[in-house]
Amino acid sequence: METPKRVWKSPGRHAMSALMDDDEETPLLLPGYNATVPVPGISQMHFKFMEDQIGAMSKKILHLQQEMKTNPSGSLVLIALQFTHTVLPKTLTTYAFWVFLTIHLMCFTLHSAGFLSAEDAKLNPNDLRVIVTITVFFEVWYTRQCYQRFERLWSLTNISFTYAYDIAFSMRLFVERSGRPYDRVALRWVIVSMVLSFVEARKKHTATRKDVELMVDMGLVRTSEVHFLTQISGQRRMLILLHTAASVVRVGGDLADAPPDAPTDFCLSLMAFRSAQQEMHDLLKFPLPFGYVHLLSLMVCLCLGAEAYGMAISGSNFAPFFYSLTSVVFIGMMDLASRLSDPLGEDDSDFPLSSWLQKFLYNVACLIDYEHDGSLDDFAQEIEEEERAPTEFMLAPRQVEDVLGYPSADEMGGGGHAVAEPQHMCKHRLV
Repeated sequence: METPKRVWKSPGRHAMSALMDDDEETPLLLPGYNATVPVPGISQMHFKFMEDQIGAMSKKILHLQQEMKTNPSGSLVLIALQFTHTVLPKTLTTYAFWVFLTIHLMCFTLHSAGFLSAEDAKLNPNDLRVIVTITVFFEVWYTRQCYQRFERLWSLTNISFTYAYDIAFSMRLFVERSGRPYDRVALRWVIVSMVLSFVEARKKHTATRKDVELMVDMGLVRTSEVHFLTQISGQRRMLILLHTAASVVRVGGDLADAPPDAPTDFCLSLMAFRSAQQEMHDLLKFPLPFGYVHLLSLMVCLCLGAEAYGMAISGSNFAPFFYSLTSVVFIGMMDLASRLSDPLGEDDSDFPLSSWLQKFLYNVACLIDYEHDGSLDDFAQEIEEEERAPTEFMLAPRQVEDVLGYPSADEMGGGGHAVAEPQHMCKHRLV
């Protein structure tokens, strides 16, 4: 009699209308997964809300990825001629660009008419060169500082998701055996603290009662908890929610006979998660000093004004064209730096938090709710199968290339550098 196959079972998920063209129910296709039920704790109203709220953002992000999909060997000219999803549209709509361009065109017209042709009306090129050099130096330094903030905020956001995954993994591993949903209750509090933290980071103010009530519609918050969550905010709320989650896990771990060091590891992940979130908020509340931004803006205006006059009286018919490019670079760099300093907004260059959070919820729901038949008998069948036919991990280079999709030397016409397969594969076991 053939031994029945052991399978994983996990809830399916609703098709993401922001990432797909249809609205049909699409199960999460993983090896052996055969169940299709709604994600626990997240109602259909939640899916409808997520579709309405992140649909436009996700489509915008996908369009950005398709438009700007390049590689290091891409055409430099095509990249330079890209217009959409760059600083060009925003720069060309600023008052500063058109004001300085108007000044330049007026000076250019006067010089062409012979009014600014006197020697005493000319600008010393060395003075102009000094002004431009100093402005470029400080603007590049400012942009670099803003980009470092961008990188750090990206890192902190992804670290938060990473530790949240670790928390869910630990709870499922050590607390699920209690037989009661202690792990789900604790994880819900962790997710609530994360969502409210991101809401406050994006909206730049404390989460309101309306924000919490929206989470009630999602199924993440109970109606009886709304008053409590609106009474506290910021780090105080996160500390209380994470402490509550740790207390729930401690009780569930005792009932599940978790290892003695499991609570310690869990608390370390919670504290690392809280630390990343707190640093993210502290960084957002501490922008670059306004005095430096004011001084740099003054230098850019002085530079553009001097360039407007200096290039206008140069006598070149191409002066308006090159001055326009110069203005786009200077003003565009300031706009780009401003966007990089706070990537948690709703611009095209900002983080797709809605998409990240939705994927996180689906992944966590899969982790928390999956089941494997082997857990009923401590994976006895899987162990017996491995003993009968041990898995061969020492794959040949050609096999690895086939898995990764690399073309072989024959497919490349003999021009590729194929890796030679080893003469002798080790077949011995360590005993």
